[in-house]
Amino acid sequence: MLTWQKHPVLEPPTAAQLAKMDPAKVLELHEQFHAAIRNANDDPLNCGFSMPHWDTADSLVTGDNATNELIVLGGNRSGKTVYGARSIIKAAIENPGSLIFAFSQNAEVSIRQVQKTVYEWLPPEYRKTSRSKSHYISYKRATGFAGSSLFSRMILRLCLSITRSLRRTNRFLRAPSLAALKRTLSTGGCG
Repeated sequence: MLTWQKHPVLEPPTAAQLAKMDPAKVLELHEQFHAAIRNANDDPLNCGFSMPHWDTADSLVTGDNATNELIVLGGNRSGKTVYGARSIIKAAIENPGSLIFAFSQNAEVSIRQVQKTVYEWLPPEYRKTSRSKSHYISYKRATGFAGSSLFSRMILRLCLSITRSLRRTNRFLRAPSLAALKRTLSTGGCG
């Protein structure tokens, strides 16, 4: 008897559906089902599952009629951090050389929730500890990104430019300096 892994999005075929299928097709479907789950776990950005309301939120901040602000509200475990992490990584890849900032209540929350979730959404090739002239990535579950490495080096260089969308409305992010902002990020108040 085959067992089907439980999944919040994918539903295995019912016993009645399986009874009508050729055994070879059942085995093929079983392998495809579990391969989809493995691929989603290994690379959620490219192979994972998008919630329908995420697509709605994405459509509000892209295109000709895009807004430059989006507030994502929800209760505990409703997917706000996961959506934010996915959006950060997606924006970083789609907009090389731009900036994005992710803030959290404090360093502990940043490490435990934000940095963990951002790390999980990184494509596999970025999850390996790596160093180069342009970036340094080192992540440990207990301490987050080393020296805010991903956030202060890679994400700040790769992600979506806040100022680009703010220029359209003549509103600018006011900070004493980029160096001061990077110092703030590296002290753990942001993640």
